[in-house]
Amino acid sequence: MGLTGAGSSSSGPGDIDFDPRLHRPASSQSLQSLQVPFDTHGFVKRLETGGWISAAAKTQRGGASTKAGKGKQAQTEPAAQELQLQIARRHDPAEAIMEGVRHLITTRGRQLAHACLNKSDVENQAYLFKAALSEIRTEVQVRGRNDAAGLRSITTLLQREVDALEQKMKEDVERLKHDIQVDMSTRKAESKGEQNNLEQEIQDLNNRFTISLSDLKTEIEQNVKWDATRRSLFLVFGIAAIVAANLAIADYLTRDDEAAKAAASSQPVNAGNPPASAALGWATEGRILSVLPIMLLKPNSRLGAAGRRACRDLRRHFSSHAPTVATAGLYTASASQRAAKQHAQGRHGIAAPATSVGFGRQLSSTACLAREHAQELRVANSDVIIRLLPDGLTIESQQLGLQPFQLDHVWLRDACQAQQSVHPSNRQKLFHTSDVPLDVALLDPSHPPKIVTSGDEPALRLTFAKEHAVVNAFTVTFGEVKQADAPHVSDYPIPFLLRHAIDTFYADTHMDVMAVSEGWAAKDLTHFKTKPWSPDAPLSADALASGAVARPARIPWDAIRPDEASSNDADRTKALYALTEAVVRDGFAFVTRLPTDTTSTEEGPQSARLRDLANTMGELRNTFYGLLWDVQSKADARNIAYTNLDLGLHMDLLYFQNPPRFQFLHMLRNKVRGGASIFVDSFKVAERMYEEDRELWEVLTKVPVGFHYVNDGRHYRFTHPTFELAHDTEGHAGGPLAGTSMPRLSAVNYSPPFQSPIPLHPTEHLQTSEQRQTFYRALKRFSDLTLAEEFRYEKQMEEGECVIFDNRRVLHSRKGFEWDESKQGEVKRWLKGCYVDGDAIWSTYRTLRTKVHGRAPLVASTSDGRRSFSTSASRSAVMAAPSTVPSAPAAPAQAEVEAAVDATSFAPLSDDPTVVDLRTLGGLRSREPSTSFSAYRPVPPLTTATLPKLYKQLSKSRLTFLVVLTGMAGYALCPASLTVAVASPVTTLLALTAGMTLCSAAANALNQLVESPYDAQMQRTRARPLPSRSVTPLHAFTFASASAASGVGLLATMVNPLTAALGAANVVLYSFTYTPMKRSTIANTWVGAVVGALPPLMGWAACTGTLFTSADLGGWSLAALLFAWQFPHFNSLAHTLRAEYARGGYRMMAVVDPALNRRVSLRYAVALLPICTVMVPLSGIVSPVAFAVLSTPLNLLMAHAAWKFYREKTVKAARWCFWVSLIHLPAVMLLAMGCKPEVWDGLYRFLGWSTVEKEIKSEDPQEKLV
Repeated sequence: MGLTGAGSSSSGPGDIDFDPRLHRPASSQSLQSLQVPFDTHGFVKRLETGGWISAAAKTQRGGASTKAGKGKQAQTEPAAQELQLQIARRHDPAEAIMEGVRHLITTRGRQLAHACLNKSDVENQAYLFKAALSEIRTEVQVRGRNDAAGLRSITTLLQREVDALEQKMKEDVERLKHDIQVDMSTRKAESKGEQNNLEQEIQDLNNRFTISLSDLKTEIEQNVKWDATRRSLFLVFGIAAIVAANLAIADYLTRDDEAAKAAASSQPVNAGNPPASAALGWATEGRILSVLPIMLLKPNSRLGAAGRRACRDLRRHFSSHAPTVATAGLYTASASQRAAKQHAQGRHGIAAPATSVGFGRQLSSTACLAREHAQELRVANSDVIIRLLPDGLTIESQQLGLQPFQLDHVWLRDACQAQQSVHPSNRQKLFHTSDVPLDVALLDPSHPPKIVTSGDEPALRLTFAKEHAVVNAFTVTFGEVKQADAPHVSDYPIPFLLRHAIDTFYADTHMDVMAVSEGWAAKDLTHFKTKPWSPDAPLSADALASGAVARPARIPWDAIRPDEASSNDADRTKALYALTEAVVRDGFAFVTRLPTDTTSTEEGPQSARLRDLANTMGELRNTFYGLLWDVQSKADARNIAYTNLDLGLHMDLLYFQNPPRFQFLHMLRNKVRGGASIFVDSFKVAERMYEEDRELWEVLTKVPVGFHYVNDGRHYRFTHPTFELAHDTEGHAGGPLAGTSMPRLSAVNYSPPFQSPIPLHPTEHLQTSEQRQTFYRALKRFSDLTLAEEFRYEKQMEEGECVIFDNRRVLHSRKGFEWDESKQGEVKRWLKGCYVDGDAIWSTYRTLRTKVHGRAPLVASTSDGRRSFSTSASRSAVMAAPSTVPSAPAAPAQAEVEAAVDATSFAPLSDDPTVVDLRTLGGLRSREPSTSFSAYRPVPPLTTATLPKLYKQLSKSRLTFLVVLTGMAGYALCPASLTVAVASPVTTLLALTAGMTLCSAAANALNQLVESPYDAQMQRTRARPLPSRSVTPLHAFTFASASAASGVGLLATMVNPLTAALGAANVVLYSFTYTPMKRSTIANTWVGAVVGALPPLMGWAACTGTLFTSADLGGWSLAALLFAWQFPHFNSLAHTLRAEYARGGYRMMAVVDPALNRRVSLRYAVALLPICTVMVPLSGIVSPVAFAVLSTPLNLLMAHAAWKFYREKTVKAARWCFWVSLIHLPAVMLLAMGCKPEVWDGLYRFLGWSTVEKEIKSEDPQEKLV
């Protein structure tokens, strides 16, 4: 069977038609793909099995099959059949192949269709795949979040554990630190106590050694000088009588001689006024006393001749050497009679009489000799001496420690404060210093210098010649100058000259940084805590008083605010002065209760109150931070101060050429933990460095350190040395601070946050590596000292507190604190700050100081530890009282010409030395003493005017007055029925008063005589006459001996011997028992109480003459009352003065055992109750029930005060107990006087009330029945 062509129509239905269009020539590559092993036999078999054969083959196969079926037995022809089949197959191989290929393709197609996927399946599979992927992704994310949450939870738990461990560690560290501090404090206190005990023992040994030496010296001198002293006392009285007689004779002879001379010259003589020579000078007294040795040693016939010769010498002396005595203290030996007379008559055109003030006496020919020496002018009531020189003058004062200090005429003319030199309203100078002529005689020789009175002040009057008038050069160049038609007169107040001549007084007028007395360390300051500001919080009564004296000072804003119309301006001025004084003195102070309700930095109703405070003390200084600025914690702060990190010790704005001097910081909000402020006095640190390593200290004074600020488009830079010395170019350098020899500093510059690299070009002291290493060591040493605990003052500022500190002296810092950064809008810590220049603060301080105290007078005072001076009021021995003629006219002229002036204080309106105050002196004497940093007080000369005051101090007049009052109370309370006095009651009372006064004065004087070495060690007693050497020990002993002898003698003769014996016992007990025991045992207090109990016994004994009968129980009850009262009175006082007693080495109960001191006070205060309610009423001197009932409230008040003193243990409670005791004793005594039966009987008789009815009522009731 063969293949048919494409166009053959004879092909059967089973044949495969071949489309010639499908025929394509096979390429070599397709043929190569067919070169694979191919199973031909299997292929054919498959074709045959599948029926893929031609029709002929089928027929043949069918026939063969039929034949095979019909004749199965005909198997003998298998070869023929097979052959036929093969022939059939061979006839159509192509068809078979195509059938097989078709079968193969179909099979493969089915397999391919079965194996392949359709589009929807693919999309479905893709969708399922994506869904699976999304599910897996979601599961992964969920698992990731869960894992992250789990990790966060674990991290949180770990962080909590870490925080808990950290907090516990902090607590353990703080607890350990606290324990260490407690141990250190305890050990320090023990060491300090041991040191104090050692010092006390050393002081006691020193005191005992001093006393032993004094006793030994006294014992040695007693044997040698006692007899001579006793004989000298009699000799002194004889000499005094002889001197008095000689003075009287000389006065009489001189007066006759003057009268004769006046008659000879036809001049009127005023017989009522003694001549000037009556006030005998030392030379005249020397001539008189020159005859005393002859009179005393050779009392024979030559006595009369010697006396006559002395009288002749006196007459010659007074006739040729009559001194001129000026009433204002001017003594001159160089002015002739003609010049004096012309001056007295020509001044103001008023003719002065012959005896007028100033030039009433003529000079002898010895004036020519006096012209060869410098002319002297003496200021009244002081030892100030002015000597005139050809080109100037010198001024000196021994009391003020001023050696002759020269002031030339050019300086004096330049310093003139007259209206022609200084404008009267604006106080500005009207000429230049260069306008004063040089190398010429400026003074007018026709008007010599003199002392006058100007505005209640002694002043030096200088007259400048009109030929050398001072003319403003600018006016000469551009204006018209009038020629001077009269000399220029200038008055220079003596205080004005002294303040320029004495360096300490000159510094006192400045009172700026030079007013710093001493540096401070932490131990010198006290810690305090206030409550946050609240508008309803009350102000304590003693807030200002206690805060003004504290260190650091803390002044409430209520006392200084300027908008309080009802406040006392004087009190506000004192409060503001206390604040500025503390800021200048200590370098920092606090203002408490400053409101925080307004916080705006802009001026207006809502402006912060810090603006008001700063404007009260000065003017605000504007910087690139603004007038007011805020310090708040911020996350993106440009300044470390605005973070919550630790802020080290530093100073502000040192990159300025002139950094602000004072800084104000007001706490508005403080809701954080931590953030304590720390302050360090750099002056004190510099002192320590100067003492320990002076070489490194000097390096810091020479090496410049650069400071810069480069931020926000600003570039500030300047260099300062770390220690700036106070140079004279700043006005006045002044001496070192108290307690150190270090030169005075004007400022310290230390600000590490803003320190630039150390400048190397050009720097003389940093040229080599060794110099730089030395500087680094010096700076490190200073830095280490600033961090030492002994210099740090730490303060946790509360809301409403404002600190003011010296930015060039006090280093300030802040500890780190905790704050919540997540709450961005909430302010947890907020400070408002500003700057004020030093000139403004110092100006306010000088002005307030003048208002409160006036300018410091010119003699030091020891009333307190501050700078205070007052001029001595003693008169000079060469001065004489002014004498005037009753008919002399021209009272106004005399008031201006040299009048006697008592210049005890000079207090101008301003502390500026060029401003002269013309206020009256009377209003200035009532001022309180001004501040002082000196303890110097010159001793006034001993004159008859000062002796009463000295004797008053020796006798302790206040204590003597109380002693006499208690004695008089004992005398007055004694019943009249017991009086046995020989004289009248008034005479006996007067004698008792005088005798007790003398005995008390003697005891007190002897007490001061024994304790004078120790009184000099205590501030309270340094001004007593003996420690200040106002009187000599011999003088004090003579006064005490005379007082004791006269007092005991007066009591013995005018009262009775028993009272005299009690007075002598009081002197002995107080002076020779109580006084020595004060330095050995605390039992001295009980001995002193016995001394205080004796005066009422003396008053009782003055009435009764006995103390040993049953009727004398009243006297002993009064003594018991005084004895018990002494303890709460004196012990409370001793508690407030225990530091002074300890410094003086006294073993007082308040020093040795303060607890026992308080217990004893309470014990005896309670004992006053039974004494007043039982003992005194039973004595019969008072009405029992009335006195017992009425005295109970007073005794309960006394007991309550003692109980408060016992419980609180404070100085305030001790003062209260002391003041209550001062009220208690007079009140009880007056109450006893009021309850005395005789007083009521006398009152009844005075009112006319009969006592018969009272007597009838007291009769027996049985008599009435009869």
